[in-house]
Amino acid sequence: MPVAGSGDRLPDITEPPLRHPELFPVDVNTADHETVLRVPGIGLQSAARILALGRLGRIRFEHLKDLGVVVGRAMP
Repeated sequence: MPVAGSGDRLPDITEPPLRHPELFPVDVNTADHETVLRVPGIGLQSAARILALGRLGRIRFEHLKDLGVVVGRAMP
């Protein structure tokens, strides 16, 4: 799904949030896999863990570090 105003191209997931403030912050409790991966500090393994835990209940900030997220990069 293209982002409004960006033509047909989705922003590169390696681009920092400051270049695409309309995409952040991300609610990891409702986001899909692709969106979770856009968050700095969340890699493939962490994204998979977040989505798996999200199926069991709400994820709180304290859970992210336990899941392997680099929370210093992921914070808004």
